[in-house]
Amino acid sequence: VIVYAQTEESASYREVWRTEIMQNTRHPDFASTHIMDYVFEERQQLKFSVYYVDSTAATSALEKQDYLGSVECSLGEIIGAPSCTLVRTPTLQKGRRGTGKLVVTAEETSGSKDLVVLHFSATKLDKKDLFGKSDPFLVLQRKFPDGGKFVPVHRTEVIKNTLNPFWKPFTLPVTALCHGDYHRPIRIECYDWDSDGGHDYIGAFVTTLAELKSKQKDSFQCVNETKRRKKKHYVNSGTVQRSHVDNRVLPCCCFFKKINLLK
Repeated sequence: VIVYAQTEESASYREVWRTEIMQNTRHPDFASTHIMDYVFEERQQLKFSVYYVDSTAATSALEKQDYLGSVECSLGEIIGAPSCTLVRTPTLQKGRRGTGKLVVTAEETSGSKDLVVLHFSATKLDKKDLFGKSDPFLVLQRKFPDGGKFVPVHRTEVIKNTLNPFWKPFTLPVTALCHGDYHRPIRIECYDWDSDGGHDYIGAFVTTLAELKSKQKDSFQCVNETKRRKKKHYVNSGTVQRSHVDNRVLPCCCFFKKINLLK
């Protein structure tokens, strides 16, 4: 998905952001977010254009990709929608309706300027591949304050053919991870990557940034609730270790609305 914003000087749009590419799925759940200043007195017009990428080597050449439609709205419309979530059907050229739904969610963040550096590893994960081990990756999810819904904010890289992965350290704004609230629940899910997009669920755990920063706990049981209900002596599907957590200060304005493209 490519996001455009309308300039104040003219009616033209300029590109401000692109989501990551989700492979082999008709129901993408994007983890990337974009920071925008919300000005109440102005109409901030946005356009979300959806493409099916045929060639990742030519992602900048949009004419080589399949256009699936666009949604135009203002930032105020997203914020004014129920739960700050706007759902629209993309429109093709000449007003023809596309297929599927585009879900855009915004959330006002706190004034925290903190960045957090996270580094995870895991041991003894479940074996999911028939002729190998697993190709694990993590999905970090933040909790919305109005109903318990978790939405993805970051995906780690995939580590191929191992049950004991070490992921690269990564940096996130604390506002994106937990709205600046160090005690807001964070759900971390572990999956086995599959090339067809049907990633196998390994397990998950819920924590907080305060707990991740605490020196009292550095290991978390990765639990698959379905397996636990079915297996009498089930313990876990592996453990995830918090190898490192560090805080830094972001030297810029941090009041923003988060736009998260969910589907």
